[in-house]
Amino acid sequence: MAIVTFPCPPGDPSLGVNVALIDPVTGNALPEQAIVPCDNRDWEVNQLCDYDTETGALIASFTQIFEWDEATGSLIITLVRSDDPTIIYVPTGLVRACNTPRVDIEITEFCYEAQPDQLQGWQAWTFTDGLYTGSVYYALDGAVLVDPVAVQCVGLTIDIEITDFCYESGPNVFQGTEERKFVGGVYVSSIYKDIDGAVLVAPVAAECTEVTIDIEIVRFCYDVAGEILEGTEERKFIGGIYDSSIYKDVDGNVLVSPVPAPCVNQSVIVDIEGSPFATVGRLSNINNTTEQCIPANPQRRQLILQVEGGGSMYVKMGSGVTSTSYTYVIPANGALELPHPQIYTGIVCILKVSGGSNDVQWTEVYF
Repeated sequence: MAIVTFPCPPGDPSLGVNVALIDPVTGNALPEQAIVPCDNRDWEVNQLCDYDTETGALIASFTQIFEWDEATGSLIITLVRSDDPTIIYVPTGLVRACNTPRVDIEITEFCYEAQPDQLQGWQAWTFTDGLYTGSVYYALDGAVLVDPVAVQCVGLTIDIEITDFCYESGPNVFQGTEERKFVGGVYVSSIYKDIDGAVLVAPVAAECTEVTIDIEIVRFCYDVAGEILEGTEERKFIGGIYDSSIYKDVDGNVLVSPVPAPCVNQSVIVDIEGSPFATVGRLSNINNTTEQCIPANPQRRQLILQVEGGGSMYVKMGSGVTSTSYTYVIPANGALELPHPQIYTGIVCILKVSGGSNDVQWTEVYF
């Protein structure tokens, strides 16, 4: 309740003080009634408004603060601005409850001319206290339309067409997809993605010339706290070029940054007609500066490496093995058997991890 006037000076608070009251919500006058002590507590009535008596326009909003003074037995009323409680406010118009308009937004389909086509967008309708006050029009991509020519939406559909898309990346050409959007049969826009679904930003289109994607699954072993576990490596080749690998454990869970390790105590079963051949070779005095390599063999079915001596070896499926570019690390006096049956048949190169030199004995089974 908001107190507006005192008909007489406050009396003894124990007997009550009669004052004039108004309802801050409705603005109606209330019957006279007693006001009793408030145990030295303050309280306030938030957000009353001062309106112009002629135009009805809002002049300002303010707050009434009531304080019971126990020492004098009087009720102190203070009016302050709502936007700055440090400023005392004196109303100049009609004081009543504030009218806060309710604003609602309704979104509906909207079609407009874009010669010679008909396009679809959205119309945002604004209603203030239930009355329509205006609209904003948007294209499908969210751009605001200025004075669009509205037409009836007739058979307007949105279709997505996905096609192959090839693009340049350095000297190579890679394959992805293009998602083309058609509204009412009219092409609107495209989104380009790589083979993994990542969006490409301004890709350079290239001619698709028999770009193929192949997945090769091989056995893969990794080290977990000194224990050698076995899983699989899924190698992706795009256009015959190695792209990436995904490593998984035996349950199919993806491994994040596994530490490669030689697969030990594994056997190979060759299911090919004919008798296999075996070649035993030796790489001598391998040091940590110059790699030594086992040549490629397209008929390879198995390759076993045995380190002789007390030094670890970097092993790479390919040439150019370094301390930052390798496939496996064979520990001192350890062995490595390349994953099979889809075994790598290219060149295999070896480099010692630290100083000194050691020999590596290798055995290759082929047909």
